[in-house]
Amino acid sequence: MALPMKDADSGKRLHNLRRRRAWERGNITIFLTDIGRFTDTTTLEEYVYYMERHHEILGRLISLDDEIHELLDDSEYEADLQKCEENIQSDKRAILLTSHKMECHLST
Repeated sequence: MALPMKDADSGKRLHNLRRRRAWERGNITIFLTDIGRFTDTTTLEEYVYYMERHHEILGRLISLDDEIHELLDDSEYEADLQKCEENIQSDKRAILLTSHKMECHLST
């Protein structure tokens, strides 16, 4: 049975939004891995770059999450919302950690 046009379009849009979100989540993972490798020789500019990029990606992720949530039914919404909140909190902690590392770098 074919889906009505609106549902098919919504399904395709949801699929594409989820792919974009997975891509952005992968970018965050790359940045966190790089930040974890920072040493005493890491320049302040590198800290600033990674922290700013992390903020940008987090903003895009939150926007994507909102778009996705508009398309989900009630049964999927709660589980997705909870997972997104966990990811956002993890990302905010990582930004805070990077900020702390920058402060330590500046004090040396």
